[in-house]
Amino acid sequence: APATFEQKTPSVEVPPSTLQADLLSLLIEGRHSDVSIEAVYGEAAPATFSAHTNILSQRSDVFAAAFSHEMRESATRTLTVTDVPPPALKALLHFLYTDDFDEVQTVLREEATHAAGTDAGDAASSSAGSSSAAPISCA
Repeated sequence: APATFEQKTPSVEVPPSTLQADLLSLLIEGRHSDVSIEAVYGEAAPATFSAHTNILSQRSDVFAAAFSHEMRESATRTLTVTDVPPPALKALLHFLYTDDFDEVQTVLREEATHAAGTDAGDAASSSAGSSSAAPISCA
């Protein structure tokens, strides 16, 4: 005769997952980071992100190659990215840490809003003779 199983109420309540939020917090706060990623792109204000080689290497073959023992970045613990605008790099990092495309859209929206506010501020300040652009930073 086939065995029957009785459904029992679990004796331990499993809390909702916080892994995604925890990983994003590591990126945003820069806690325990072991690499700096510098975004230097055209006229955009440079940005530096504090990140984690183990997470980036696991999530991206490109980052894994950059952090391999033969590459300069593995020794300097700094990776300079010159072919991606800072907001796009920030969005990519958020995606790599969360695996959530909604996070990419949120970052790009926030950066567009920030840039629009900065541009308006720059227009006002440039008429006074000075202009400043705030760098984008996760840390």
